[in-house]
Amino acid sequence: MPEAKSFVFENSGILSGGKVAIIGGAGGMGRLLARGLKACGLEVAICDVDERKGKDVAKRLGVSFLGSDSLQCFEVVIVAVPFEEMLKASLKSLSKMREGSLLVDVSSIKTGIVEPIKKNLPDWVEYVSIHPLFGPTVRDLKGKKIAVIPIKAERWLGKLLSILRGMGCETILSSIEEHEKAMAKIQALHHFSYLCLVDCLSKLGFDRKLSTESFERTLNLLNRLRSNLDAILSIQKHNPFAEGMRLKYMEAVEALSKAGSSDLERILREDFANFERWQCRAALRKARL
Repeated sequence: MPEAKSFVFENSGILSGGKVAIIGGAGGMGRLLARGLKACGLEVAICDVDERKGKDVAKRLGVSFLGSDSLQCFEVVIVAVPFEEMLKASLKSLSKMREGSLLVDVSSIKTGIVEPIKKNLPDWVEYVSIHPLFGPTVRDLKGKKIAVIPIKAERWLGKLLSILRGMGCETILSSIEEHEKAMAKIQALHHFSYLCLVDCLSKLGFDRKLSTESFERTLNLLNRLRSNLDAILSIQKHNPFAEGMRLKYMEAVEALSKAGSSDLERILREDFANFERWQCRAALRKARL
């Protein structure tokens, strides 16, 4: 059974017939995007540095494999490679793209990627940077969020948003600074708390004989983080606000560890009250959209 059958999409047929190339299409996110775009009626071709793997993935997805051919026949070129390869792959793609086409990078980090691409962007190519706020293992794209940062997209922004929404995704327009500040908390700080737990447990050791279900769920999460460690470390290293978030985390740990039992209870009850207020504010903002 074709892989696309296990995914759920909306508005199939949107912009039917358009041609999209995915650089790094044999990777997890590349495969997910290829399935979604194909389900929208777009003609998809993938390429990958591992040609054998790329051809195998293309066959399983029912899309074309693009070797070292020109990108001249494609309206949209999506670059979905690891962060360390993103800039090089994007600049290489620009030199092969046709007039009036769109470049899209897929990266959870924008610093060090967007500005150099923008600086080298030909007059005849438009550019949007996106960040899927989910991993490549999801089985249903309906309602999944994608951050969209328009860099130069007068002609293409509306069309790209229609494509992403056609896959069932919720699109969130953002700026580079807004995105990086948000990801410093949502990714860098979030991941760092788990990395600290791994560091501590690795030194203390633990016996799973008396493990609770909650602890087992945490262990499963930590193992998933390990499988994505390269990307997680890239965020810690390259997000310009990540270091500040780590310092805030250290301050919080130090303050809680020094608090007496009565102060600790008071602080944590106040923290949870504030935490709940932040969640309510976010829910209200979303309801107004």
